[in-house]
Amino acid sequence: MKTCKKCKTTKNLDEFWKYTTATASGFRNVCKECRNQQHRDWSLENRDKQRSKDYVRRGLEVNVGEIPDLCQVCGGTSFHAPTKKLSKACVDHDHKTGEVRGFLCFNCNKILGFVKDSPELLEQLAEYLRRGSR
Repeated sequence: MKTCKKCKTTKNLDEFWKYTTATASGFRNVCKECRNQQHRDWSLENRDKQRSKDYVRRGLEVNVGEIPDLCQVCGGTSFHAPTKKLSKACVDHDHKTGEVRGFLCFNCNKILGFVKDSPELLEQLAEYLRRGSR
């Protein structure tokens, strides 16, 4: 049994994350529920910091203020909606030059990856869909 320093509730050890290097008990001092809430709160408050870090880590220079509200292809995914699970904008870029083309949702970005950024292949797929079933 251990008492959470945040909610002051005594709980079983399986309700605490293991943290062997920092505490004598080998578990965090805050229960999983409180720790998860802390993480969600921080993520919502520091959304731009987190995004900037993600893009820099990928080697792409992106001004977070340039991120639009919606996917630039389908327009159906909000990148700024305050939800539990944050929707991250994918930075679409030319793999040969590294030049940033825009910001897409995960699904639209994946489609470009599957067709290897080929406009010709996308046109062939569109024509295939227009023909319908035979």
